[in-house]
Amino acid sequence: GAEAIADAVQWREKRMMSELMDVRRRWAKDVRRGMWKDEKARRMRSRVRRLKAECRAAHSRLRLLAEADALRDRMEVSRINASAASLTELTGALRKALLERDRLRLREYGLKREMKDAIQENQWRQEAEKLASQHEVTRRFIREMSEKLLNTKRRNEELCKQLDAVEESKLRCQQLEAEL
Repeated sequence: GAEAIADAVQWREKRMMSELMDVRRRWAKDVRRGMWKDEKARRMRSRVRRLKAECRAAHSRLRLLAEADALRDRMEVSRINASAASLTELTGALRKALLERDRLRLREYGLKREMKDAIQENQWRQEAEKLASQHEVTRRFIREMSEKLLNTKRRNEELCKQLDAVEESKLRCQQLEAEL
């Protein structure tokens, strides 16, 4: 709280000092250019006085804040000394709570790991069942194709025998024709 206020005051003081330097720079530039006028000079001087007064006020506020902080720190030290025993008790309770939290986190991690493993195992089982059913379908297809192939082979053999018989008949017919 007080540090933030002190930082804000210091920032404001820096800003005012840079503004003061800008005013002085412009003032000097205007003097060099010969554009200086009494009214402008009066305004600039009053602005410089106002900025300096704001700087002094900020310094005094900062000093008062520092004194208030020191007083507050002294009061805090006495409070801290008075509550040191309860602080050790709270520290012990906090340590126990942290240990319990860590134990529960480990348990949660273990359960999540088990759940992931179970899901993975289930996926593998489903994949194995799927592959087994595909394998069975493939086996059935191979069996059917083998039967068809065997039937086709038998049919080809029968056709070959018939063709041989036809060829023989044809040859006999040609021999008979040649004899006639």
